[in-house]
Amino acid sequence: MKINSSKLTNAFKSLRKAGFITRQNFSCCGNCAGHALAAHIKGMTPSKRERVKGAVFYTRQDVIAPVSWHPQHHIYIGYGPVSVSGMGTFGVSETEIAGAVVAALKAAGLEAEWDGNPTTKVLVNL
Repeated sequence: MKINSSKLTNAFKSLRKAGFITRQNFSCCGNCAGHALAAHIKGMTPSKRERVKGAVFYTRQDVIAPVSWHPQHHIYIGYGPVSVSGMGTFGVSETEIAGAVVAALKAAGLEAEWDGNPTTKVLVNL
C-alpha cells in the first residue's frame, strides 16, 4: 500500500539530514530491511559510514490499512543502529534514535507514540 503523506516525507527528510539512513515503504519485513540496510552501509565509503547515526524505516508489514470503523492509517516506524557483518555496528543507541524519530514526526505535524522501550517501534498516525 502506498502512503501519501507529505508530513511523513518531511519527517524522513529531516532525519536524513540529521545523519540517519531513511527508507519509506521499504522491503517486505524488518529482517529483509535489516539485510538491505547492512548491504547499503557496507557499500558506503568509510567517511560516509562514520557519519551514519542509524536507520529509520517502515516496511510493507508496518503499514496498517484503514478499516471501516477507523479510517486513519497507522504506520509502525522501525529504527536502530545497523550491524554489518565483519564491520561492526553503525549508529547511536536505540533510545536516542527513537527520540529523534518522535521529535521529527511531531515537528512535521504528525502524532507519534513511543513507550520508551528501545525494542518497540514508534507508532505514527497519518
